[in-house]
Amino acid sequence: MDLARQLRRCEDALNERASITRFFYEMPVAVDDRVAQAVREAGGPSRCDGGWDALAAALSDVGRGFGGIICASFDRIGRTVSRFRAREQLVTAHGVVLLAAGEPILELGFAPASEVATFCRAVRCSSG
Repeated sequence: MDLARQLRRCEDALNERASITRFFYEMPVAVDDRVAQAVREAGGPSRCDGGWDALAAALSDVGRGFGGIICASFDRIGRTVSRFRAREQLVTAHGVVLLAAGEPILELGFAPASEVATFCRAVRCSSG
């Protein structure tokens, strides 16, 4: 399953330098309990904290539980440059670092106890 592959890629990139504390993901179908269970059984995240809208809303929460967001690749954040830039600006305006597995910025360093959220998006997801 694509979401499980993306999660593993994020975990491998972090290489125990940070722990994933929140799991946000989107799929072409509504994520209900049945879909979330199927994702878990395929090796995906243990729970779903919502999609992009929930992640965006969590950014202003002082107790959000993460200081960075990691995704498999930046195109998971937004398929178009304008969508990506708007989302990137929103994230950085809240002091959160945006990372992609395999990108050099990941090497800039996180403290070993850092907490990050992951954002995964299945192919053909409507939120762009």
